[in-house]
Amino acid sequence: WTLTLNIENSSDSSISIDSITLGAFTFTNAGGYQNSGNYRQFDFTLVDATNENAPITLYTSIDENRDESIWKLDGNTINEVKLDFSSVEIASETNRVIKLIVNDGTPKSTADGSFIGLKSISFSGDKVPEPTTVTLSLLALAGLAARQRRK
Repeated sequence: WTLTLNIENSSDSSISIDSITLGAFTFTNAGGYQNSGNYRQFDFTLVDATNENAPITLYTSIDENRDESIWKLDGNTINEVKLDFSSVEIASETNRVIKLIVNDGTPKSTADGSFIGLKSISFSGDKVPEPTTVTLSLLALAGLAARQRRK
């Protein structure tokens, strides 16, 4: 399945996002939690789809050396799934379309369903300093250094 997130930056500064953390759990086709120890595997792909004609893959677990804590979810608990990627900048007063694509990676068996639910989604990133702020800070440091040399 695919979850489309439209992230709007309504502030007057650019921001960057470098990870998304999901609170994920697995459940059966009857709607109950999977039993503890009944693991299910999922492949996660994160795509910047702001430009629909040229989507950019930010993260995929399919091609990476799999780490069980990332892609193998235990039943009956909320699993933290952290997807780290190169920073995506969202300019002031603009938005980005980020798509989370989740595929079942569990080998086919006679097991009782293999479904994933999300309890939470959180983002990690920073405010990007404006070029004028950086320039003014550098000028102030240069002025202080020049003043210090005169003394």
